[in-house]
Amino acid sequence: MKLKPSLFALALAAFPAAAVDQTVLNTIGPGAAVVAGFDFDRVKASPLGQNALAQLNVAEEDFRKMSDLLGFDLRRDLREVVLISPDAAMRSNALVIVRGTFDQAKLTGVAGLKGGANLTAYNGVTMLGKGTGANSQWAAFLAGGLVFGADTAVKAAVDRSVKGVVADAGLAARVQAASAQHDAWVLTTVSPARFAPQVKKRPVPGDPAGNSMDALLQGTVVQGIENVALGLNFGATVTLSGEASMRSDKDAAALGDIMKFLGQMAGSNIRGEGNALVTLLNSLQTDAAGRTLRFSMSAPQAEFEKLMRQAAPHARPVVYKH
Repeated sequence: MKLKPSLFALALAAFPAAAVDQTVLNTIGPGAAVVAGFDFDRVKASPLGQNALAQLNVAEEDFRKMSDLLGFDLRRDLREVVLISPDAAMRSNALVIVRGTFDQAKLTGVAGLKGGANLTAYNGVTMLGKGTGANSQWAAFLAGGLVFGADTAVKAAVDRSVKGVVADAGLAARVQAASAQHDAWVLTTVSPARFAPQVKKRPVPGDPAGNSMDALLQGTVVQGIENVALGLNFGATVTLSGEASMRSDKDAAALGDIMKFLGQMAGSNIRGEGNALVTLLNSLQTDAAGRTLRFSMSAPQAEFEKLMRQAAPHARPVVYKH
């Protein structure tokens, strides 16, 4: 059976999650480079979320069977998702925390029978998974949620949670502020220049000169960014906002000028009338105050949905098999 991709699925893929509580804060280890969150409850209540859920055909037999098998209905039981990574590539020892209502017996039964997973206890917490080392896959049932990752990363998160340890109070405060203000958010503790290897030779959108993203990220001004916070809020108007902490006042002003220039350049080179990305870029506002640059962009909900569809014009249907 084939299911057409929905905005619901695209949103989950684009914004890994969260409104955090103390359990999540305790899982953030020392040296985290990226923390991202998606508050599913808030998004479900927004116009975009309601439209997305309406596109998810709840009468689909495969969807119902999967929900019954796992004892988990993501429309009802998923609350939030948080991603924590100690490196800019978001691969090595990354953790994913999924908070919601889970049927532990059904999940462990399915994972054991069909996935070959092992069930064990660690520090008083039930863990489920297989393998050891960086390529292992484990989940721990932790205070109303599941923590996914490699065995050593998950065990370290369990240790911090059980002990009630917050590894970085400053980062924890930033996470709390971001999750309170935004429906989806991303924080970094490092400069975006660290992400350059991940976008090597990828062209800058709309740049007729053909400059690459890695060259842009390795530029002097971008290397002057100490950390970044981004937030997305859904509603009748969808708003993307954020701030960058810079090494100097001069760098903050220069970054604002660069963002305006790139926005204008991309907007003038994107073809097609009514392009939602152009609408978003034209709304860009920047404000440099000392070493901090704040910025925001917004678009009506309908325009944002159009932008999401434009971002995945060739998405393949999802196929569920038994």
